[in-house]
Amino acid sequence: MLFFAHLSKPVHGFQAVLRHGVCAALASAGLLTATSQAATSCVPPRHGFNLIQDAQAPLGSAQAEASLKQLRKTGANAVAIVPFLWQPRADSPEVVRSSEMSDGELARAIREAHRLGLAAIVKPQVQVQDSWPGEVRMASDDDWSKWFHHYEKALTGLAAVAKDEHADALVIGTELDQSLDRPEWLDLIAKLRHVFHGKMLYAARGADGAEQAPFWNKLDMVGATLYPTLGADDDTESWRTAMAAERDRLVALAKRVKRHLFIAEIGIRSASGSAAQPDARIDGHGADADEALQAKVLATWMSELNDPAIHTVLVWRWGSDPSSGGASDTDFTVQGKSAEEALSKQWRSCGRAVSLW
Repeated sequence: MLFFAHLSKPVHGFQAVLRHGVCAALASAGLLTATSQAATSCVPPRHGFNLIQDAQAPLGSAQAEASLKQLRKTGANAVAIVPFLWQPRADSPEVVRSSEMSDGELARAIREAHRLGLAAIVKPQVQVQDSWPGEVRMASDDDWSKWFHHYEKALTGLAAVAKDEHADALVIGTELDQSLDRPEWLDLIAKLRHVFHGKMLYAARGADGAEQAPFWNKLDMVGATLYPTLGADDDTESWRTAMAAERDRLVALAKRVKRHLFIAEIGIRSASGSAAQPDARIDGHGADADEALQAKVLATWMSELNDPAIHTVLVWRWGSDPSSGGASDTDFTVQGKSAEEALSKQWRSCGRAVSLW
């Protein structure tokens, strides 16, 4: 996601398309048992949201609990809890754990997610002032060594919480694709495996990033975030073409490395003009709110990601404040918007997924 600092579906008629041929596809792939075929009628088996902590509703609070309950009511069965790391510049080796989410808040969120029947994924992400993780690139080998030292320290602490609370998965990096050729990744993965024993993932930036990553055989799934340029707000055929191109490349990669796909993020602002650049932060004062666009794009994504190779799809984003979002909000949040209602209609028709991590 391009801008992380406080980032803050189709409405009718898409359900038949979204559910087309899904059970047969899952059954042929061997992902469903006879019992789960009756209970699950859509791909992917795991679907849900990235959860961001709002300052006014810390994780573990009554407000955050209410928000997670509403998230579960959508039919979601997975949540990625997002603690942030911080670095002042894209070329600074000083990456540190943000103080915005404590270990206790993370632990309580994992517990509450499990209590509600949600798979809990710990998904740390780097924030870079006036930039984004895809620009993280050091000027020298020495700086890279320092960066990985600090990054490892931050992730090890988060991995320990994930282990203690039996989180289902840990994402060890998101969109840090300019670092993918660094040998330090293999050492980091090995060290984190000693701390956390659940599924371990990385989320590359689209198919381009995923095809660059050399370490999928060391991880449990191929992971990616998906924000390709879609086109004009009313050009659904262009959307589908762009989405299918990303999906097909990722599915081909997953088959080559014998892994399922973890789609860590799909998302778009509820603002006019967003289809041309789904990951961009658009000034709320310069774009009109457009709930229908956000809803339709997300529903189209769900229909295009109905491949049995895809295990999980997570939407960006859901806030811990139950009053987040709303009709006048133009950020990525889906709460209180047409997108929440449309996703809920689709997911609640799926039944509970039996396929677990």
